Amino acid sequence: MVVPAYRHLSDDEKISMRQCVDVLGGHDIIVIHPERLDLTEDLQSWQSVVVKALRNEWFDGVKGYNSMLLSTGFYDLFSAYDYILIYQLDAYVFRNELDEWVAKGYDYIGAPWIIKRGLSYYLFGGWMQALHRKLHPIGEGENMVHAHLAFSVGNGGLSLRRVSKMREMAEQFADEISRLRFGEERRAAEDVFFSLVAGHRCGLKKPGWREALAFAWESKPDYCMHTIGKLPFGCHAWSLPRYKSFWKQYIK
Repeated sequence: MVVPAYRHLSDDEKISMRQCVDVLGGHDIIVIHPERLDLTEDLQSWQSVVVKALRNEWFDGVKGYNSMLLSTGFYDLFSAYDYILIYQLDAYVFRNELDEWVAKGYDYIGAPWIIKRGLSYYLFGGWMQALHRKLHPIGEGENMVHAHLAFSVGNGGLSLRRVSKMREMAEQFADEISRLRFGEERRAAEDVFFSLVAGHRCGLKKPGWREALAFAWESKPDYCMHTIGKLPFGCHAWSLPRYKSFWKQYIK
């Protein structure tokens, strides 16, 4: 597991960290943080965790984080591993199913981007989505095209990544990455770029959205529960106010 920490841990982040160690402690857990930050006190309860200081600029907001996850240098740090699980500190895991997901052989797995399909979707949504996708093909421009995000896989906050494939894509698309303005409002983030833009062009192996629902949820957790009828391996963004009311029955 690779756990990015940008600052001293909040109470909610300590809940996420504790659950990570309790459920997945049989695997290597590496907390990465900016060189300027001392996490000794924050992590004193989890002596088995490996702590690694990385360059400060990689933790300077959304832009810095995108730069880190899109760089070959980041994946070189974990070249000894076949896979890494990115576990942001607003993630939470319910069961130790990591080996089972690794065994499936995918290059990338994250929570699918879910839209709620009400009456308006059935009347107009499918047609509008198809038109939007035709007008804005994947890879043209740097705006996040929401028509392509819908029911795609997937969000990077809790994501399983094949290290060699991520590095290969970071190297293959380095020139394009250097031109795009990741992290700015309405611009593509690293998970969108890898899973949709670059992945579409180089055969990134991912599960379909229904299978990915068993891996993780972020948006529309009530819809996700209704769809598969049980909790996933994990979730992301559980502590956001719009999701916390749902998750409070499962996360104490």
